[in-house]
Amino acid sequence: MARLLLVEDDPDQLELRRLILEHAGHRVWTAASRQEALQAFGEAQPAIVVMDLRLPRTEDGLRLIGELRQCCSAVPIVVLSGAEENFERSAARVLVDHYLKKPVPTEELINLIGKLACDSMSG
Repeated sequence: MARLLLVEDDPDQLELRRLILEHAGHRVWTAASRQEALQAFGEAQPAIVVMDLRLPRTEDGLRLIGELRQCCSAVPIVVLSGAEENFERSAARVLVDHYLKKPVPTEELINLIGKLACDSMSG
């Protein structure tokens, strides 16, 4: 279906989400840090980025969002976070396409990724 970049610094969550998204039919590249994400983004050229905000600090996630927007403004970014209550009202919020609070129900994430994948193929 879609080429995804999944960014998460918690190795268990990274593996679990990778398996779930691959089972749903997506091709998934993973990264555990901002630096790994930038490298993987260049290699994979994903259609969608799904990322945690804290990598491990919120500043790392915010910096990654800005860097991704600078190099490719058209790729949808989905932020998953349970730690940052103020993100919804932050200036960085306008740079991401979707923000989902953790814990994110699996079905909700899969449906959103499916919709974004269809939108990217039709656009």
